This record gives sequence, C-alpha cells and structure tokens, in this order.
Amino acid sequence: MTASGTVTLSAPKLRAEPSVNAPILATLAEGTPLSLLAQAGDWLYVRVEGREGYLFADYVQRAPAQAVVRRIGRVNTSDGLNLRRGASTTQPILRVLSFESELEVLGEPINGWLRVRVGEIEGFVAAQYVSIVGEVRHEDTPIYIPPLEESSTASQNLILPTIRGVHASAGGWAPRDAELALVRANNIGAVMIAAYEPGQARQALTLFRGVGVQHFVIRAATHQPISADPNAFISATLLILREYQEALGGAPFIVQIHNEPNIRQEGWQSAWADGQGFTAWFMRVLSAYRQAFPAAKLGYPALSPGVGLAGLRFDEATFMAQSLEAVQAADWLAVHAYWQQPDGSDLITPVARWRAWAQGKPIIATEVGPSDRTPVTALAVQRAYARFASIGIPAMAWLLHGAGAWRNADWTLNNVRI
Repeated sequence: MTASGTVTLSAPKLRAEPSVNAPILATLAEGTPLSLLAQAGDWLYVRVEGREGYLFADYVQRAPAQAVVRRIGRVNTSDGLNLRRGASTTQPILRVLSFESELEVLGEPINGWLRVRVGEIEGFVAAQYVSIVGEVRHEDTPIYIPPLEESSTASQNLILPTIRGVHASAGGWAPRDAELALVRANNIGAVMIAAYEPGQARQALTLFRGVGVQHFVIRAATHQPISADPNAFISATLLILREYQEALGGAPFIVQIHNEPNIRQEGWQSAWADGQGFTAWFMRVLSAYRQAFPAAKLGYPALSPGVGLAGLRFDEATFMAQSLEAVQAADWLAVHAYWQQPDGSDLITPVARWRAWAQGKPIIATEVGPSDRTPVTALAVQRAYARFASIGIPAMAWLLHGAGAWRNADWTLNNVRI
C-alpha cells in the first residue's frame, strides 16, 4: 500500500532529481492527487499523472495515514532458527532466533521461506519453523531515503562507480577491432556481457582484458523463449556461465539473472503473470546458481522502466513491489536508465526509488543509453557517467555493439569518443 497526497501550490515543478537545478518533467496544478513513493531529505519521490519524479515536500499535503496489517509469528523449534540474509541455506546467518522468539512476517511464504523483521533487522527464515500468533498494525508512510550526499555507496563493493562500463552486446559475440579501439580510447574498465552462446567466453574476456578492462558482469541469457519452467532456463545457461567462470579465473563472478522480466518478450504473460510469479521462477534459478557457483554475486534483473503498457510492459513499480522477496534473496540489484535528448540532458536516475528497492544491497546500472531512434553522442555518454559516479552507482553505457533496433546506440557507428 502506498501513501498518497495532493499538490498544495499552484504550478510546482516535478523534477527528474531532488534538486532545483534538475530537469523539469511537468508543471502540476494545485489539488492534483499523487502517490508518495519515497522521501529524499526535503524532497518526495512521487507518481503523478503517469509520471514519476521529485517534488519539494512543502508542496504536498499528505493524506491521512492508512493502517497496514502485518502478521506476528513465533519460532516453534527448540533447536533455534537461523535468520538469513537471503532465502537460501547458503546465505549468511544474521542471527539465531531462540524458541518462541517473536518476529514480524512481511509477506507470504515463497519456496518455503518467509521474509521477516526482528527488531531493526530484516531477513529470511524457513517458514515451517514459524507459527502465526497474531497481527500488528503499521502506519503507511513513505520510505525514508537519506539525502544523496549521506547515502551508502554499497555498489562500490562490486565495481567502483567511477569506473566506466559498457553493455558490450545484444547477443553473445567476440568484440571486433573497432570496438576494442573505442574501449581503449574511452578508458573503459568494466564490461557487461549478455552471454547467449557457448564457446565465446575465453576469447571475449582475453580481448577485453587486452585493452584494459578489469571487471565483468555476465548476464545469464538464452535465445529460446522464456519458459514457465525455470529448469529450462537453468539448463540453457549453466554451461555458458561455467565457461565464463573458468575464463575469469579468480576474478569476481558477477551474474545478472535474466533481463527486464516485466516485458512481454522476456517472459511476462507467457512464463509469469506478475512480479509474484516471476519471484517463484527467479528463486528456483537463484537456488540452482548458488549450488553451481557458491562464490558468485547473483543479481536481480533490471526491469523495463516506466508505467504499464497494454500487451507490452507490466508497470515497473508494481512488478517490483510484488517481487521484493526476490531482491532480498539476491546479492545486488540491476537497474536501467535512458535518455531521449541527443545531449542526454533528460536522463532520469530515480536514486531514492532504486535504493528503496535495493534495501541496502549494491546497485549496478547495467543498461544506460539513448532510447529508440535517438543517436548516441559522446556528450550524452559523458554526462551519464558523471551522473552515475556522483550518486555512487556504476554504469554500463548501452551499448558498444548494437544490432537491428539498437543501431542508434552503437558506439562504432556514431564514433563515440569521450
């Protein structure tokens, strides 16, 4: 349930970032209703008239808070119950709960796990060892997000946000000389590879390392239509991922599981109906990957940003709200961000929202670039890198090598040199 409010001032500006210098997304009328998604210092992150952006908090009258009912559980095993960081026995133990300890249950069981809160700590426990004994009511208020200058840059634990990255391919392939030259010329230090085909890992990584790339994010992907049976995806991707793990040697193995599951061509409507359905699918894949790659950093995939589009996209915010258990079980969160103006001045980076979703986990922007038909420019890419570095999130510019509908973003065709 999301808090709501109304605009109390005539013609306030909805902005792309929590700053009076940020681009203006819309001018609002007094009395306009809006949803309050998060808070960033003196700013509110809101949804209004199909848009999302930042509005100065003094311009909003909040509606009376509504009570949210949560269930109270009690540990029913005398052996103690492990509270874990994620929904897996391989996840770190945050605390051992004693017999008859009380906890707050934050959702329905998924694959035998419950997301719970104990004091100020949230984590996962095995559902069979919890008995529901009552309910508690919470007031519905926006999630508080610290001001940007105070926010944690947890994503530095994976890749430094000042390192320039590229999304290397819309399909598996070994980079060409022209692409490698641009990687070297633009001082690229990280590459995201969509790993569709086997037999390419060692060659691709060797070539990229030869021009200075040190960090890699591998996206588990398949050319086959996404099936409701997660075992099909697991079978199609495990061998390829093993090849990349071996080629990386002792380097960190960072994997994004699938991509944009809230759009039709990536499984929505055919493999799952909503975020809850995707969560069940994701948790099965995550469990298999944890067994195969115990040291890997496994990421929840970025969603296609924006509101719902009939037959094309499930609303991003709703999908995410339905699958927060999956984010909690993952090691990091992927996000996507795009611009439409050739100079990149309208790039939107909803930091407060991303951090609310990530719940303290690292964030990596695995696709950043121009939207369809907007030619990529060096100025826009440079602005994007600077913006993401300032908010502490590493960015993979979309994309180095394009095909078909994404040729507008191809660095080699547009001679992108920063």
